[in-house]
Amino acid sequence: MYDTCSPKSATQYRNKQQHAATATATATATATATATATATATNITLHNNTPSEEKGSPAG
Repeated sequence: MYDTCSPKSATQYRNKQQHAATATATATATATATATATATATNITLHNNTPSEEKGSPAG
């Protein structure tokens, strides 16, 4: 536990909290980017594997 009355301990506590928040934000951003990339790749794959008639393109 930190002695919040001590300036050094209070700074260490704030730094620890800030690092934890940064790590959480980084993990969230990474997960979001991964999910977006996966969804995009899935949509492209589905689009490329869908027959032209189902895409709404004129059959030709």
